[in-house]
Amino acid sequence: MVDKSIWDSARVTERHEGADAAKHARELLMEATGADDVQSARQMVVGRPPLDDDVDRVSQPVVFRVPSGWKTLIENDAASQGQSVSEYMRDLVYANHKRLQAA
Repeated sequence: MVDKSIWDSARVTERHEGADAAKHARELLMEATGADDVQSARQMVVGRPPLDDDVDRVSQPVVFRVPSGWKTLIENDAASQGQSVSEYMRDLVYANHKRLQAA
């Protein structure tokens, strides 16, 4: 549960500059999210973690259709691997890409 007291208008609108402003913003972020580190707090605010090391790169969606029976199969396979459907499909595409490169 987020502590609403940190959003006290007097506290949020305090004047800070430079490194002091960055430090103050980090403190507010950490307090608001309850995270142990800045990266975890950022992920809580921004959403899912980045797909690769370039945290500023925007991932692109790929959408395709499969026969109706495949959807359940894919969901079950992903769950058996402890993955989301997106993670599972990315792994399959990447594995096939690597296989084609090796041929």
